[in-house]
Amino acid sequence: MRKTILVLWLLLTMTAAYSQKLTVTGSVSDTSNKKQLVNASILLLKRQDSVLVTFGRANAQGQFSLQANPGKYWMMVTSPGFVDYGDSIELSDKPFDIGNVYLTAKSKLLQEIIIRKTIPAIRMKGDTVVYKADSFRVAPGATVEDLLKKLPGITVDKNGNITAQGERVRKILVDGEEFFSDDPTIATKNLQSAMVDELEIFDKKSDQAEFTGIDDGQRTKTINLKIKEDKKNGYFGKIEAGSDFDKYWSNNAMLNYFKGKKKFAGYGIMASDGRTGLNWNEMMNYGGMGGNMETEMNDDGGMMISIESGDDDFDWGGRYNGEGLPRSWSAGMHYSNKWDKDKQSINGNYRYRKVNNDATTEQRSQNILPDTSFFQNERSRVSTSKMSHSVDGTYNVKLDSTSSIKVFVGGTYGEGNNFMDLATEALTPTGDTVNKGTRRVTSTNENQGFNSTLTYRKKFKKPGNTFSFTFRQNYRNTESDGFLRANNTFFDSKGQIVRNDIIDQEKLNKTQTQSYSGRASYTQPLNKKSFLEFNYSLSNAVNYQLRQTLEETVPGSGKYDQVVDALSNEFDFTSWVNQGGVNYRISKNKKYNFTVGGSASYTSFTQKDLKRDTVIKYNFVNFFPQANLNLTMKKNTNMYMNYRGSTQQPTINMLQPVLDNSDPLNVSIGNPDLDLAINHSLYLWLNKYDMLNETGIFLNYSFNLTQNAFSSRTFTDSIGRRVYQTVNVNGVFNNRLYFDYNFKLKKPKNVQLSMGPEINFGRNVNIVNNQENKILNGSAGINFRISQSKEKVYELSISANPSYNFSNSSINTSINTNYWLQNYNFNYTFHLGKKWDLGGEVNANFRQQTEAFNTNTNAILWNSWLDRKFTKNNNLKLRLYAFDILDQNIGFQRTINSNYINERTFNTFNRYLMLSVIWNFSRNGKPMEW
Repeated sequence: MRKTILVLWLLLTMTAAYSQKLTVTGSVSDTSNKKQLVNASILLLKRQDSVLVTFGRANAQGQFSLQANPGKYWMMVTSPGFVDYGDSIELSDKPFDIGNVYLTAKSKLLQEIIIRKTIPAIRMKGDTVVYKADSFRVAPGATVEDLLKKLPGITVDKNGNITAQGERVRKILVDGEEFFSDDPTIATKNLQSAMVDELEIFDKKSDQAEFTGIDDGQRTKTINLKIKEDKKNGYFGKIEAGSDFDKYWSNNAMLNYFKGKKKFAGYGIMASDGRTGLNWNEMMNYGGMGGNMETEMNDDGGMMISIESGDDDFDWGGRYNGEGLPRSWSAGMHYSNKWDKDKQSINGNYRYRKVNNDATTEQRSQNILPDTSFFQNERSRVSTSKMSHSVDGTYNVKLDSTSSIKVFVGGTYGEGNNFMDLATEALTPTGDTVNKGTRRVTSTNENQGFNSTLTYRKKFKKPGNTFSFTFRQNYRNTESDGFLRANNTFFDSKGQIVRNDIIDQEKLNKTQTQSYSGRASYTQPLNKKSFLEFNYSLSNAVNYQLRQTLEETVPGSGKYDQVVDALSNEFDFTSWVNQGGVNYRISKNKKYNFTVGGSASYTSFTQKDLKRDTVIKYNFVNFFPQANLNLTMKKNTNMYMNYRGSTQQPTINMLQPVLDNSDPLNVSIGNPDLDLAINHSLYLWLNKYDMLNETGIFLNYSFNLTQNAFSSRTFTDSIGRRVYQTVNVNGVFNNRLYFDYNFKLKKPKNVQLSMGPEINFGRNVNIVNNQENKILNGSAGINFRISQSKEKVYELSISANPSYNFSNSSINTSINTNYWLQNYNFNYTFHLGKKWDLGGEVNANFRQQTEAFNTNTNAILWNSWLDRKFTKNNNLKLRLYAFDILDQNIGFQRTINSNYINERTFNTFNRYLMLSVIWNFSRNGKPMEW
């Protein structure tokens, strides 16, 4: 046997001498005694036919290093007295570090089997947490989203937004590739969990950082779904049709076709039950469903419960922010493929979206001033319609074993119509009227955009010696035409009318942006452990903006031909940015890597006032220091620290000294004297998981401090009109701490618990009626979750998220806002024999009343469903779905920001019954199991 292995080894070595070799490194440890294993055997076998490619042994420090050609392999790690370890790896165009491999003593494994019967397949691979999908029980026919809800350290809210280890997941990959890149929920809500072999959760570095190995601090929380090998050939999908036979309907279909490396997917959604089919960025802008409660710290130190409402000016674009009853249509197609021995690949997506929405809202707000406060009541009716098309494609080609080109192109087109009627009144603390008025806003808008990227990368013979160049282009054009009609009446302290303003204006807006940029990067190894990176970039942007306000020369004529100079402008805004930087990276024994460096840029702005024929020039010097430490410790423990310094220049809208009266009671004006804002950001991440004891710890901490922060200077006069302007302030900071400890009980069986605190604390500064105002906002709460399952019987989970919230303002210390928020959630699924399933969710929100807002806004939302399965394979089912059984769902938002407190209620979905038919189909060698 030894002779055979030796002959194979010699043949492989001779063959490999004529091809490009890649290095596979790692280390081997004993989980019981916490020692490195010496002479452990490491083998690489071809994944296709299990033929041995190469093998080696761990050295005295437990480390190993192998070389192999690019391809897919099985890695086996063995040592006498220990359980064998196996994993699949893929070598592409760079060295592969599998991290620390932990072997379990056979005696320990037998003991664990006797006591606990199962060991869950969760492991750490470097800084990646890997979950074995089949080790977590979900209901037959469950989606990936259902599976994610079972994984320790992961939560999924009712809108499908995923939080992993306290951070929002921004990207979902399928087998390492983009899959409907602008909408990750397409994968989580439509792919079935039975298709997935493993889920990898990690902080994805930027493409440039992955190529050079120099960490630039840019990371995106990402989930990669690895599809089972036997599911990669064939098709699968789902068709669902549902209605309450009155006003609600929900229909969707999705088809996926996989054939090796070729993927095709198409889907369509038509719904009036709140399923808008929006991508994640839009969902964050538009908000969630009514009743969703979430506490966040704003960038300016303010605190917000739920998601803040969209703007009501002419740029609102028809946003859906959870208010109203939307009707939506969405469709898309995806295609990806690799060929020519994976030297070439393509990835393309097309999306169509349309949302119509009607909403009615009521809100009560408190504006805190140095010597008094105003209360404002507002009622509005909003109708919006938004439609968009988007298409994008990526092409990759490997020119040879050392160089590659990547091309990306994307385009969008959209249009919208908006209508709003609003009535408002401002009151003193004693209830006297300060002002009241009505406002009607109508607008139509259209936008187009196109962007492209070209990237060239080259690796030289010396390891770590690289060159890359990236060129980017971006174009965007937005136009809108609308009308503002307002009537506002103002009163004195005796209730007498002192002023009456009537506004009837047409608003024409146009913004056009064209930008180009190029960036070159070169890395030079100093030795085997340290590297230098040099980079330089040049960018140019030309912005054109037209804001024109027109009035009737002859009142009532319908001809808006009189330009209002104080509210109109036309600007050309040109910028040039030269930036250069250097970074130093050191890596030792695969235990840690450290990067320190930064860059500096010189920015010049030229602002031409085409209307007044004036030119203003601005010059800024920006600094971007950074430092990163990635530390891999024993026992599946990883720590990451990052510091980034950055500067931010004011936008064109901040600088323009022109009035904007889109809201006549809140008028804004630009500030040409603004300086740079300087931001310091510190981030700490700790991840530890003990596979044998099934315990995990996730910790995130972030701190942000901003010098010369952009804030507001606001002046409110005696009749309630407010004028605000952007200014620079100091003393703005924000802290956030998230900690989660999860573990599994020995008795009773299959009980998983997780708990930990979440703390937010920050300070914002603004100027109110010429006085500096410091606002302290914060929240402290705990997240608790417990779940239990019994195969083919039930799955249960309970979570609790109570938090205490506070806010106080220095200009009026007599007004404090302190209150409790409590959220409790119960999820259940019962399998009633082979054909019947019963499931549902109870979500209870309790919001403590405050001195300013004493309305009861508590609500318990109970949704439930009953399934009846048909056919031999149970792939057809009839579902009866009951929404808001207790009829308590309310649309509610509470916002605390600077010296402004607001509560908002709006119409949303209430109790209804829906009957749906759902058909899951597949063909990949055998029927998909339900």
